[in-house]
Amino acid sequence: MLAHRSIDGEPLTALHTKKLTTPDALLPMIAGRYSNPSNYLYSVFPSTVPLLKYATPNVMGPALQQLFAQAKGMPGHYSWLHSWIARDWPERSEGLGSYDPQAIYNDAHAFAISYPPESKKGLLTSMAEMLKRELVPASDSSKLAEAACAVWGAHPSEAQTCIKGDGIMLSVDQAANLLNPIDWNNDEHIAALTSVWVSVANGMDDQERRETVLRILARGPSGTTEKPDSGLRIWLEVQPDSGKAILTALLPKDGLDDSHRARLWKQAVIRKDTFQADFFVDVVPRIVVLLSIDQTAAAVFDDHQAISDVLKTKDSRAELADRLMAAFPDAKTMTVKGRIAEYCSRLVGQGALKRFMPDELSEDDFRILESHFRGAFELLRLKSLLPAATK
Repeated sequence: MLAHRSIDGEPLTALHTKKLTTPDALLPMIAGRYSNPSNYLYSVFPSTVPLLKYATPNVMGPALQQLFAQAKGMPGHYSWLHSWIARDWPERSEGLGSYDPQAIYNDAHAFAISYPPESKKGLLTSMAEMLKRELVPASDSSKLAEAACAVWGAHPSEAQTCIKGDGIMLSVDQAANLLNPIDWNNDEHIAALTSVWVSVANGMDDQERRETVLRILARGPSGTTEKPDSGLRIWLEVQPDSGKAILTALLPKDGLDDSHRARLWKQAVIRKDTFQADFFVDVVPRIVVLLSIDQTAAAVFDDHQAISDVLKTKDSRAELADRLMAAFPDAKTMTVKGRIAEYCSRLVGQGALKRFMPDELSEDDFRILESHFRGAFELLRLKSLLPAATK
């Protein structure tokens, strides 16, 4: 018995050894003193829990029900009670009378939502054990997730084990909102967030992972002056592929806010050595044809050296140049078209025009090409595509 501990780590000590003859005598007294007068519960409850198996069911059931139904209004020790009984809840049976684990579970959920600072790991473990032992239906796991997120908001370290537990699934909003309490100068907070997000991401499908990114983007950057977008960075880092699939899908996504796209682009550049050439050859040409990309396009072409650094072969440089030139006619502004031509000239010189086969070419487009590929033989062919009046 002396080895017994609460979930919150408190050992059973001499403080807890006040004795009465039997658990049947103790339990009604414990229930009646739910408000903990003179710290009575602290003295008696821990040493009583190991004796529950010896109690008469029709005494134990009503006493436990009364204790937890009334103590839920006592923020100072309600979570503490759960921490001592978390792994010792009796199984349901007719002999236990009014004992109702479902009601206790629901009350614990409501308490965590109402009193996050007073809720601790023991309360969440108590709820998790009820689910694990099927004292409440599996469909109620969402209540545990809600309770854990509420507790996380007050003290992440108390909730991280629960959120990482089996069967706990967070919604995309809940996953993104784990950022709320993070102090970016607190290494323990950052470690807890990273650990929890690994588990959350592993439980999501691809669509949910992308939706979580969109929620994180909508919150605005979070982090320090030195690392201003740490929330987005960490969510991408914990993905199985370091976020490559997410960035491949979202960077060229039509309708994405330009500032959000620019933030995603920065994350892609950070990971350039991991993603390698195929990522940039695929994504960059799909970005440059989008509407309203002034900020993103400037970032992409200002980072031309970072892109070129991962284009290790002539073939990869030529392929990106070919794809960018194919996108040239569909770019929405002359500024972007000018940056495309400038970068393709850097990549492969005048060779960028060899496989550029547009159906038609405006005079403004031709002037851009002429300024960046001056003297190129292919300009004669491209000039023939101009409207007759401008040739």
